[in-house]
Amino acid sequence: RNTLKQLWLPLAVLILIGLFPLPLTSRLDLLAYDLLSHRLAGPTLPINSVVIAIDDASLQKLGPWPWPRQRYTDLLKKLEVASPGPIAFAILLESATDTDAENLLDKQLARTDRVIFPVLPAPKPDGTGIVALRAAEILRQHVTEAHVDVEIDADGLARRLFLEAGTTEQQWPALSLAALRHISALPVGEPRGRMAPAKLERDAN
Repeated sequence: RNTLKQLWLPLAVLILIGLFPLPLTSRLDLLAYDLLSHRLAGPTLPINSVVIAIDDASLQKLGPWPWPRQRYTDLLKKLEVASPGPIAFAILLESATDTDAENLLDKQLARTDRVIFPVLPAPKPDGTGIVALRAAEILRQHVTEAHVDVEIDADGLARRLFLEAGTTEQQWPALSLAALRHISALPVGEPRGRMAPAKLERDAN
């Protein structure tokens, strides 16, 4: 009975959605989803995390973007002292011209052994599809890769997550899911859901 009482308003909104024309229907659909997800939300994971942001203050102090590889090597050394859990990068480290600094970063990645690098979707130059952008090959040897393909709704919010996505040749877990897999003794089970219906590389037809 309590569950029915909690759901009557979202269900009423869903019924009303069919009475309105687009685009109002789309907005009401998102509203109904938000109401349902809020009422049916499961327990949250008690995991502490720290976000290291590249903001204006960082750029003023450390110099303009892109930063040299030594900057990331120093960062990982400092984080290693704190014995952190998984370290997820949200930036793409493509090939660099300084091979010595590249090799030093690769050695530090091997020592840290719990770094996650992103895989980004990008359009092909000829416009025939989408490819996966990955970090420099030398840096991928000692890291876990994970995709960051997120769909944004009409109101600018992301309400869904592809637990797995990739190309026809290879699939990657979502960045957050890959981070959870690096944490031992999780208090709840791994998230479950439908795999991504589309891949980072899509057929032009």
